[in-house]
Amino acid sequence: MSDERPAISTLVGNSWRVSTIYRQCSSEYSDHWYYETIIWEWNKAEGKLGEMLLMGSGLSFHWKAVLALHEKGADAIKELSDAS
Repeated sequence: MSDERPAISTLVGNSWRVSTIYRQCSSEYSDHWYYETIIWEWNKAEGKLGEMLLMGSGLSFHWKAVLALHEKGADAIKELSDAS
């Protein structure tokens, strides 16, 4: 099975990119599909992703991360990590 749902990528300020893809679980025990969200450092000068900072799942996590980074900056990473 494949799914053609689009990826979502949001640039937050000049420092972070929040990316969400719909993907198949890689476990040998499950083949379900889910939304995987990753928060990345963003290197504006090079236009490239930097270090992966946090991973979560679901579209709601994507938007929660975007809002938290916009409101609190880097402090949001720890708060999001503690909440998951």
